[in-house]
Amino acid sequence: MLKSIGLLSVGIIVGYYLSVLSNNTETNQRKMTDGLNKMALNTSKPPEKTQELNSLPAKKKNPIDNIPLIDSLHEITETNITVCNTSNSELVRDYKELTNKYQQLEEELKKSSSEVFSLKMELSELYVSEITDFEMEALAPEEFKVFFTSYQGKRRDIIYNFHQKEDDFAWGLDTQTKILDFFNMHYDNTNIQLISAVCKQPHCEILAIEKQEGAWERINKDMYQQSWLKFSSATHTTKYNSDNQLIIHAFYNK
Repeated sequence: MLKSIGLLSVGIIVGYYLSVLSNNTETNQRKMTDGLNKMALNTSKPPEKTQELNSLPAKKKNPIDNIPLIDSLHEITETNITVCNTSNSELVRDYKELTNKYQQLEEELKKSSSEVFSLKMELSELYVSEITDFEMEALAPEEFKVFFTSYQGKRRDIIYNFHQKEDDFAWGLDTQTKILDFFNMHYDNTNIQLISAVCKQPHCEILAIEKQEGAWERINKDMYQQSWLKFSSATHTTKYNSDNQLIIHAFYNK
């Protein structure tokens, strides 16, 4: 009888503890479920915020952001030197092109001015000058007299009046001295004989004899390249003498 009562007591105690454990287990399960549900709610909220952020207007890009960063002062210096060298090369090239173009235009202008002057001189020959051949011959050395007497009209007057002017000790003396020096220093100076060079504002006259073919053309061309020579036009009268040498009468107009 006592044994039966003991077993019953043990069964009651065990049942109680099993009941308590069962309740705790259910409670823990509910807590775990609640926790998981909260975590699920928390993880579902960020997309709503992301959607709100995505709906905001896009931020404008700053142009400065596109400029590459320069790591050091050395890199800045190298960049500046490269830019400067490129710019200088382009400037030098442009300067040379413009200089060449200017020289071409200047040559064309001189040629055109000379042609215009020659035409004016030819037209002026229609005018009847009062200067006699005797007066014209008195202006030139023997070999050149034929040139002076062949000039007619206004050309005869211009050349005659040029010789009647008083000496020009300013521009005239300075220019004729430069012409004489230029002829003496030119590499073709032995191939041409300069008889005279006279300048009086605004004209110059050169008398020369060419001893080697082409010497006069080379000297005259080189002389026109000098910065001090500012003639806009010229007439050249030439003829071969008895020694088959070219005699030259050049008359320049400033």
